[in-house]
Amino acid sequence: MDKKPTTPKSPIEPSHSIDSGAAEQATPIIEELRKKLRSMAQPEVAKKISNSFGPDVPCYGVEFSQVNRLGQDTMRRVRSSGLPLAMAIADPLFRSGNIEEGVIANIILSAQARLIGGVEFEVFAVWVKHLTNPLNTDSLSSHLISRSLAGKPSLVNTLKEWAKDQSIWIRRAAPMSFVPLVREGRFVTDSLSVCEILIGDDDYFVQQGVGNLLMEATRLNAERVVDFLQHRKNQTSSVILRLAATKLKPAQRSMLLNK
Repeated sequence: MDKKPTTPKSPIEPSHSIDSGAAEQATPIIEELRKKLRSMAQPEVAKKISNSFGPDVPCYGVEFSQVNRLGQDTMRRVRSSGLPLAMAIADPLFRSGNIEEGVIANIILSAQARLIGGVEFEVFAVWVKHLTNPLNTDSLSSHLISRSLAGKPSLVNTLKEWAKDQSIWIRRAAPMSFVPLVREGRFVTDSLSVCEILIGDDDYFVQQGVGNLLMEATRLNAERVVDFLQHRKNQTSSVILRLAATKLKPAQRSMLLNK
């Protein structure tokens, strides 16, 4: 039997720190987005999403190419209105846990990324509690939370706490929030301290997040990453080791993977 598309329930009150005027302006835009998503939903696509991301991930059943176009169209429509409206639109979309809505929210906010700083983290910390899948988790973490971290480095302490959370998506968000920063050679020490907490995590999706972070860190700090993993090989999963070794030189990769 095909999976029946699941759509969000009635609108919820905006998160604390969302501008009330922007939230009011966002309401008809959100309703229009959801109406369009419902009209494009297909049970067979919902089933495909379920097979890829898990049966508990809320979705409409819309092809991601269509979701991306809808997100781009909405982003262009609201971009000139600034960050408050973008945050107000994204708030219920991320909090719904719906995968297509999360994709659209990320597209809309990514256009305002240069305006994001430490202040917005208070709202992002609410959104991570509603994550349901790796796609939305990685987008929120690497595109948006990373901006807050860059603007307020003391947030590293919060990310260390996230690494100990019961939610696998919050734990995955912790390392993924460092990805664009370590790619530039920034926050390497802090990122490794988060990896230290998660190195023995037994969840596959969390291991993926750690491995992806370490892989990006090898771009500019390969020797440091190799040394970090060499001293922790006995407690590190093959998933983390394999991902971390992706961009290493052959000799380093062989040493790390014992080939």
